[in-house]
Amino acid sequence: MKVAAVDFKKCAGAHCSKCLAAKGCDRRVIKKFDWDEPAVIDASLCDGCGVCPKNCEHSAIKMIDI
Repeated sequence: MKVAAVDFKKCAGAHCSKCLAAKGCDRRVIKKFDWDEPAVIDASLCDGCGVCPKNCEHSAIKMIDI
């Protein structure tokens, strides 16, 4: 099974306040707690659908094997 994971070096943090990946996730597993911090993914809720990497405009989310 695959789940989404954030590459914190690529996640734009403050430069991506609208986080399209989070908005496109029906399961709401992607959170931005602070506007200037990278997104965080709750892998325990991720169903591996693969929508979020397609929506991330900074290519900061990848699907990884667990």
